Amino acid sequence: MKILSEIIKKILYNFLKLSWRTAELAVIVVILLIFLFRSHSFQTFLAAKVTSYYSIVLETDFLIDRVKINGFEYIELHNLFIADLAGDTILYAPVVKGNLKDFSFENKFA
Repeated sequence: MKILSEIIKKILYNFLKLSWRTAELAVIVVILLIFLFRSHSFQTFLAAKVTSYYSIVLETDFLIDRVKINGFEYIELHNLFIADLAGDTILYAPVVKGNLKDFSFENKFA
């Protein structure tokens, strides 16, 4: 019985050690993701991926040169360009600024 209890203790110890290491790794990954999402270059990278996806889906040009998102306060889009299916410009704006506090998903208001 003593050997069995020692084996169970070792298994529990190793399981708790593995759980702790996994939790540490998860916290580190979350912190890194928070810093990545706050950097303007990563936001611009994500915006480029989203706009290229919508350019393919909508079969038109949709471009954003640079993005700045500050938490849940405001967003800036630099050189926003949207073209129609014929290639004519629907919208070009050098800078678009928006206050994110004005958006409401519950009331469906922007």
